[in-house]
Amino acid sequence: MRNYLNILLLICALSVSSNMLAQQTAEEAMKRDYPQLMQKYGSLLTQQKAHYIFAVDISSSMRQYESVVKSNFLSFVEAIPDGDQVTLIRVADENHTDYVNSMYKCITLNGDVRNALKTDIYSEDFKFLSNGHPHDGSDMYGMTKLIAEAVNTIGSNDLTFVYMFTDFEYWTRRYHYNPSNEDWNALEKMMENQKQFAICKYGLELNVNNSNLHQHAIVKPQLDKVFGPVDYQAVSSAAVLSQWFNHTIANVMAVKLNSLVERDWNEFAESVKCEVSATGSSVKVNVDSHPTDLVSGFAISTKHDDVSLSTNTLPFVENSKGGCDAVIGEYSVRPESVMPSYKTFGGGPIEVQLGFVSPYQSEIDLLQQICKDNSKCVGGSEHQLDMPTVRVWNSIIPLWVWIVAAVILLTVIVSVLYTIFGIKLNKEWQVTVTRRDSEGNRVKESSAFIVAPAEIKSTKDKRPTNDWVVKFTAKKYNPLNVFRLGKTGYYVTLQSGAFLEVMDPFAPKAVLHTLSPGDEVFVSSHRKTDQIILQIKTSCGQYKIDII
Repeated sequence: MRNYLNILLLICALSVSSNMLAQQTAEEAMKRDYPQLMQKYGSLLTQQKAHYIFAVDISSSMRQYESVVKSNFLSFVEAIPDGDQVTLIRVADENHTDYVNSMYKCITLNGDVRNALKTDIYSEDFKFLSNGHPHDGSDMYGMTKLIAEAVNTIGSNDLTFVYMFTDFEYWTRRYHYNPSNEDWNALEKMMENQKQFAICKYGLELNVNNSNLHQHAIVKPQLDKVFGPVDYQAVSSAAVLSQWFNHTIANVMAVKLNSLVERDWNEFAESVKCEVSATGSSVKVNVDSHPTDLVSGFAISTKHDDVSLSTNTLPFVENSKGGCDAVIGEYSVRPESVMPSYKTFGGGPIEVQLGFVSPYQSEIDLLQQICKDNSKCVGGSEHQLDMPTVRVWNSIIPLWVWIVAAVILLTVIVSVLYTIFGIKLNKEWQVTVTRRDSEGNRVKESSAFIVAPAEIKSTKDKRPTNDWVVKFTAKKYNPLNVFRLGKTGYYVTLQSGAFLEVMDPFAPKAVLHTLSPGDEVFVSSHRKTDQIILQIKTSCGQYKIDII
């Protein structure tokens, strides 16, 4: 009893170690063939679940493959992870083509399911038939229908593998070698609405060296219409089939990896938005998309009918945070005059072609060979856009020079007009003269002076003629004068006399200016006219003139 137990434990250990070895070998091969992608997606492979559909022809012509199909099928099931799904279909005549045990229409793998498969794979229900057996036949139509039903089963994983082990020769008791009597169009409709992310179809063409096959009964064209192009692989012997199974685990991991890449790639490709804009004479293309390290840059080219636009083909523009902004062309303008002007360009259609540059391109190309009919990682996209309308400066003299000249001219005009009409100068003043008589008393003589105009003359001088003349003048100057010609305001000139002192009205004894005959001095701004005190000393006494 103990010996039987040890043998059983040894068998279990060998099975587990074989399973682990197959997985390790496949993972090592993946890391060797796809080092960059495995670094990015390797940890996600076990989370990517798949559905494996095996349709096995058990007719008499397939009997030589019975042992290798069954043993390698069980090895395959041992190697794939829990959570994946399996469908097992037997193909015989039209009355006995069905799922091996109805639970295998779409069942999720675990330890119990694997044990059940080991039992059922060697049961009478899955025994290959001998020539003359009452169930012998190859109902390819029934097989196709069962595969379509399994694919569309509710809860089936999106990533689906279909493996068909047969010579693809149709024979039923009802129609014999005439598959055209079947309603293949009905099966095509079953697959029209399938929403699976990817279906990989492999046709393992057994008994390929049999010259007695009825070529008109081969249903490959019908299968291609129902499922899309099937990847047919000729199997010349049981040894070749066994070798195919040895590579299947690695191929399955590659297809899982491919589905992860396609998921991210499709998300990126659908997010790509392209716009054309213009700045000055430059035409730019702006690409915006979801950020991904699958794309390192863009190759940009354009097609258009605008002869004025000289465009560039950009072989590589670096992808920065999900997009790029690149100049694709320039409008060439030849100035025709020095006068300021604009030319208008654009307004027509333009086609922008984007090529996606990927650091994973070589590995992605290799993956596409695993599932040829679902190759979605393409090299780029096309965008039909409208060329923006562009107004380009058309003058030898730059625009900024014209702007500066216009500002200067406008400033000069405004300053001249302001000087003429904006500056107001008072032309009337109240004059009060205070003098000291011979005894030193202060005497006011408001009427002793005449302003005619802004000119102050003495009329009470004892001498025959006036010995002094003071002129009070209002002057305007342009505020932009750069030579400092003078200030706008009021000036005092001593035209004749000995001298004239301009006193500080807030400190009457302080002298601000002393004028000799012919001197002129600025005494007050036009904005704020202060009191002006002039002091004159004559032979008749000392005069203090207050001008308000």
